[in-house]
Amino acid sequence: MHFRKLIESFEPDIIQLEQPFMWPLVRRLRDEGVLAGAALVYSSHNFEPPLKREILESAGVSWSRIAEVEAMTLAIETQLAEEADLVITVSTSDAEAYASLSRGCRPLIARNGTDRQTVARRPADGSEMARGRYLLFVGSAYPPNVQGFERFVLANNVYGLPPEKLLAVCGGAADAIFQSRLYAPHHDSYQDRVHFFARPSDEELTWLRREAKGFLLPIFSGGGSNLKSAEALVSGKWVVTTSTAMRSFEDLADEPGVLVADKPKAFFDAMLDVTYGEPLVLTAAQTAKRERLLWNNLLEEVGLARRVKALVKSPAIDTLRTAS
Repeated sequence: MHFRKLIESFEPDIIQLEQPFMWPLVRRLRDEGVLAGAALVYSSHNFEPPLKREILESAGVSWSRIAEVEAMTLAIETQLAEEADLVITVSTSDAEAYASLSRGCRPLIARNGTDRQTVARRPADGSEMARGRYLLFVGSAYPPNVQGFERFVLANNVYGLPPEKLLAVCGGAADAIFQSRLYAPHHDSYQDRVHFFARPSDEELTWLRREAKGFLLPIFSGGGSNLKSAEALVSGKWVVTTSTAMRSFEDLADEPGVLVADKPKAFFDAMLDVTYGEPLVLTAAQTAKRERLLWNNLLEEVGLARRVKALVKSPAIDTLRTAS
């Protein structure tokens, strides 16, 4: 097996999983002695069972199949909670979920952050946008992203916006939103208000973030926490968001420039307030509080490096390594 030979070639001290579904392979390799000396870190993006149930329900999958997948996923998550030397979660609610699966599981909460982006390049059609005045939505084709934009933005229709390019939709979600039953029938009118950037480069996305007036985070389902929330908050711009999108960032929910709305009409009204209102100006202290979400600040704050280093030096790990 290629993967086995790769592991044997450098004998890792730690193996880290970011998705639970590789656990059966890792368990097999441990049982065979290949990873007997390696600590196991499970860095969870989100607690999977309820998330899988939500996605399958929205796709119309049968209840029996949903129950089967949810049970299988819960079994894998339970084994990881029991076997991992360190479980890392991105939110308190996820940490509580894993702790409930195993008495010995004490997760480390390390919420999502972002890097400071400095290199920017205007997209070829960036001149279409009303610079400094548009609202930005960034998301992958992941169903909760598309469904959130439909519910909180398109369901209200965007005729309340003036016929200028005041909405930028970026990332994999762009294609699905463009084809949405809530967008496509209005395309002739909406195209004056919405512009799609389906595959922007990192530099182009940095430019779009920098030139935006505010960010939209219309997420109402899914687990874990949202990377895009950290990016929006660190930007120093207006943020129109749901409470779900603020999961693990609750300490910033009442900050100036953060508008939390969980009802579609209230969300759209907040969009209009930002569109027609003044640009956001933050104090140095307010900016510093948001910039705690930069990775270099976050990782120091939670002590992640110390916890991982302690695993490598653990006597239990050393004993396993010697025995192997």
